[in-house]
Amino acid sequence: MRVALAVMKNQVTAYPAAVRKLEERFSSYTGSAHAMMFSNATSAIEAALFSVGANSASLVATSGFVIPSSYCSIVSFSSKIVFIDISEQTLNLDYAILSQLNPKPSILIVVHFYGNPCDMKSIMDWASQNNVLVIEDCSHAHGAKINGRMVGTWGHIGIFSLQGAKAVSAGEGALAITNCPEIALKMVAYGHQESFKKFPVSKLTDHQSIPPFGFGKKMRAHPIGAALALVDLKNLTFKNRIFEKWMIALKELSTVINSFSVPTVLPDAIRGGYCQGVPIIFRDEATADKFISNAKLVKVNCFRRTYTDSIEYFSMKCNDDNIYRIKDKLPQTQLAFGRVVFVPFYQFFHPLRWINLFGLLKKLPR
Repeated sequence: MRVALAVMKNQVTAYPAAVRKLEERFSSYTGSAHAMMFSNATSAIEAALFSVGANSASLVATSGFVIPSSYCSIVSFSSKIVFIDISEQTLNLDYAILSQLNPKPSILIVVHFYGNPCDMKSIMDWASQNNVLVIEDCSHAHGAKINGRMVGTWGHIGIFSLQGAKAVSAGEGALAITNCPEIALKMVAYGHQESFKKFPVSKLTDHQSIPPFGFGKKMRAHPIGAALALVDLKNLTFKNRIFEKWMIALKELSTVINSFSVPTVLPDAIRGGYCQGVPIIFRDEATADKFISNAKLVKVNCFRRTYTDSIEYFSMKCNDDNIYRIKDKLPQTQLAFGRVVFVPFYQFFHPLRWINLFGLLKKLPR
């Protein structure tokens, strides 16, 4: 109905009611001062990097066990990059490694992997002590919380993908949130051409230094997507409740079958979004291989992702490293590429597939 009305009212471009309503509701939902819609999360992260002053002198730190879309925009600013290894238990960046980085980065991109919140209290304490600007990539984590506080509101900027596989989907799109009006203004000026003047934030801070046409990038989202995302946002709490029940069931099974596990959650954290799926951590790569082969036979969709080549490429592209050995620098990341299998949740609305998944896991060695 929302989509049909938008088409009939010719609200299919620029910034009609659906876009503004989504921004306002997401701002309220997350408890952030400003929310801005973008065409996708990669563009939003690029605008975020611009807004915090990324340049050729910047060192940007991030996790390597993520889709390269999260960090590829670093190249746009000729910044250097350092990858942080992950925790075997959480699949998030390992805070112990982050806290010992030397030299210290000037910008950190934190990814809440598959909706599992990072230790943002420790990260932000460290960032404050070291003058590090923090961008939270919450693309997997819609509705996740730490100590009752939404992810995306701990760092200086939060980015939420609205791509089709996410818990809140516009088909393609993203939302960026921040409590800083200067950051918000720079982001919309970077990604929305002269339309930055139409955003409420332009009335809150001086924009005399912004070019009349903004900075020329067009990262505007399709308004029809906003209409779709409004429906998902309304249903997000309900979806997260279902996803969490499924996660708990898998966690309980993993205590009996020690050949696999699911990511550990911090005591004060609540998962959300889940990227609408679960990463299953197998004991070794051979067990993961066998699971994938058997899953295909019973029509359980699953997949494994390996971004070793991308990590090596961006390490050399941004840092002029001639050789980058992931096995030496990111041993847990390298192991995870082989041991972690992703299982989408959408298929389990067909109960038989859920039964088949449990059947496969129960047959694993104990």
